[in-house]
Amino acid sequence: YRMLQAGDWTVPRIGDTPFLKTPPLVHYGAALTATVFSPFFAMHDAARLSVGIWLALLLVFTALTARELWGGNSTWIAPLMLIGCAGLLVRGHQLISAVVLLAALAIGIYGLALAPRRSLVGGAWLGVGLGMAFLASGVSEPLMLILMTIGMVIISPRYRTARFAQSAGIALAVAIPLVAIWPLALHLTHPELFDQWSAQSLQQLGELLVSSEHKRHLYFLDVLPWFAWPAWIFALWSLWVEGKEGLSKREVQLPLIAFLAIFGFLSLAGEGRDVMALPMLLPLALLASIAISRLPRGALNAYYWFGIMVATVFTLVAWVYFSAAQFGVPSRLAEHIFSLQPQYQTVTRIWSMLAASIVTVLWFVLV
Repeated sequence: YRMLQAGDWTVPRIGDTPFLKTPPLVHYGAALTATVFSPFFAMHDAARLSVGIWLALLLVFTALTARELWGGNSTWIAPLMLIGCAGLLVRGHQLISAVVLLAALAIGIYGLALAPRRSLVGGAWLGVGLGMAFLASGVSEPLMLILMTIGMVIISPRYRTARFAQSAGIALAVAIPLVAIWPLALHLTHPELFDQWSAQSLQQLGELLVSSEHKRHLYFLDVLPWFAWPAWIFALWSLWVEGKEGLSKREVQLPLIAFLAIFGFLSLAGEGRDVMALPMLLPLALLASIAISRLPRGALNAYYWFGIMVATVFTLVAWVYFSAAQFGVPSRLAEHIFSLQPQYQTVTRIWSMLAASIVTVLWFVLV
């Protein structure tokens, strides 16, 4: 909002206070959709539509990576498995830089998957991913892609070739301008803020290597079971089905190395917030897509009906809450809702209610 009002596209601000925790890519996306869609929506809703752009990039490049690694059903299972993760359901709708970072990592991982076959294009996408990761979150988060690249060079002969060296060079050539453009603009327009941002960035990098009692290094082991549900179950199944032979396949190695690189980086950073776990969902969804079609029929049916029942229960709960807010029935729930939002005014939206009723009836007919 401050960018749109003041016209300063270099420094994100909260009021008049500079906000230099992350570079401004998430702000640029929000300003773009706020400008384009504000004639049709309130400005805050129009800005929030930018999340859809980042999620679309995330899902498209997840599907492309799955197609490059395995092809077939994995192409569409991987993004569907990602959508189904509880963590993305909770955090993926928020206008935050972590969602932009997730899209950037998806682009970078696709570049890594493509590079052995098409070195120029793969290197270019890897560079775009590195640059976007910096513009989304800052200097430390691109290290996840760098660690993935180093890991693949160590374990896979396909990444110890002159072709991949060419890919790495192209990635650097693409990434360096993307990384440099905002700091350079900041230095030219606000040199004192550039010095402040540089000091913060160096401190952030230094803290990665320093352990302290405030860091929660094992936090992501605790949060992963619910945050990555149910992808982690199917990822383990894929590793079980592929066995020892699978560990020698690039199709298994890349998502596995990606997960270890992300998990290692996050554990080293030790920042105990569940939103930081979003990047781990990406390689788990890729792993989960490998062998889901080889699940026993009974397990597939159980998972299918689990999903059906969860959706049905949440649908019914939504109607109960709507009834309490709109009509005051049930009364105790209505009292609770109005205690949370005392100034709430009920508005009868006939067409919305009719549309929701039709969708609900169709759901039960399909089930």
